[in-house]
Amino acid sequence: MHLPEVYPLINIQLKSPSFDILESYQKFVHNTAENMGIDVSQCWPVPSKTYIARVYKDNSVIVEDECKIDIYERNVQVSNMRSIDAPLLLDIICRTLPEGVELSVHEHTDEQ
Repeated sequence: MHLPEVYPLINIQLKSPSFDILESYQKFVHNTAENMGIDVSQCWPVPSKTYIARVYKDNSVIVEDECKIDIYERNVQVSNMRSIDAPLLLDIICRTLPEGVELSVHEHTDEQ
């Protein structure tokens, strides 16, 4: 009998300028993984990063308007995810990804 392979620790990273949508979606990802029998090792926030978006006058370097944008980040770490479960989980996450939420999935390293 051939058992499916198990992935190492995987981080599902979510970023968005909308705090409420990000919090709700992180909860959805966490619950979906657990309902599929995938262990959620931990979840953690990362301090927000602030960016300044600038609009310049035509053919100029003069700033016409600017706006502060905060980008929030949440991470869901899964463990013991079988190779047969990963495609289904990632398909669900991709199909339900809210507008404005950025998704990144990668193997956990000590720097993260």
